[in-house]
Amino acid sequence: MDVSIIIINYNTDALTLQAVASVFKYVKNIDFEVIVLENNSKVTCLDVELAKYENTYFYQLDENIGFGKANNYGFEKSKGDFIFLLNSDAYLINENAIINFIDYLKAHPKVACVGGNLIDDNGKHNISYGNFLSIEKLLFDYGLKQGTEDYYYDKLATSKYCKMHVSVPVDYLTGAAIVIKREVIETYGLFNPSYFMYLEDMELGFRYKKRDY
Repeated sequence: MDVSIIIINYNTDALTLQAVASVFKYVKNIDFEVIVLENNSKVTCLDVELAKYENTYFYQLDENIGFGKANNYGFEKSKGDFIFLLNSDAYLINENAIINFIDYLKAHPKVACVGGNLIDDNGKHNISYGNFLSIEKLLFDYGLKQGTEDYYYDKLATSKYCKMHVSVPVDYLTGAAIVIKREVIETYGLFNPSYFMYLEDMELGFRYKKRDY
């Protein structure tokens, strides 16, 4: 199995189905499975709708265990050499993304994970990555240190818009759409279960960087 695509349903069924449909529309020439988790124990028809798709598996959790734990659960059910975490309110818009991600990871042994240029429905850049949270950033935020806006955005901003056309190393990638090597997860883990929601993607990047990725 080339890639396992994990989607946590925490918005609406319609958005989750849009994400799944985009996968089957644009993912070509690779062996993949889709794992969808209902993380809110709500009444849903996702199991019926998802039955229309091959290699798609639905799990309904008894309670909302949080974004990180839900993705960890999905990973435990996965078989892919690469794990693609896709937000339920996100979707693919071309057939090159996953192939490019996987090819890049195969060609770069010391890269643990990759992400792309996220855009909103209006075609505007959306938050895709960021710097690690730092004491210096907090000093700037509370007005205890001064500097230029360019310096703040380049060196300190924890949420940044991707406008690049070449690959560059970053501190962390947003968990909205990220592909990770299975071997890295098996060795160093996926999300820290102590984080219910928010900053778990930053902690993930920090942990992998500590291991020289």
